[in-house]
Amino acid sequence: MSVSDQERKRRGRAAEEYVCQQLARRGYKIIARNFAALPYGEIDIIASKDGVLTMIEVKARKITSNFGGPLAAINTRKMNKMQNCLNIYLKQNQIMNSEIAILAAAVYHNNYGEIIKSEIIPIEIL
Repeated sequence: MSVSDQERKRRGRAAEEYVCQQLARRGYKIIARNFAALPYGEIDIIASKDGVLTMIEVKARKITSNFGGPLAAINTRKMNKMQNCLNIYLKQNQIMNSEIAILAAAVYHNNYGEIIKSEIIPIEIL
């Protein structure tokens, strides 16, 4: 069953909203969402907690996906893009000498797009 681009985007937005709620419950303050860092892409969520600036990459997949879990999409190429996006954000906001963490949020949904579970894991701390 193929999912339309519009439905895929809706599910992606729902996954990002879900992760924002999870982060807020964990004490994070959401600073920005969908920060455009052209030409590299965007940062899904930028948050902070206890003085640590945190970039979160959200990946959603159907629980029975043939393409592997959501975190399988975060490869070396994607990590390089994320680092470039982060550098643009830091430069534009004149942020220096700040502890920075990069997290990945894996969101799993069923065939109807209903979120079943999620996990948030650290990728890198700079």
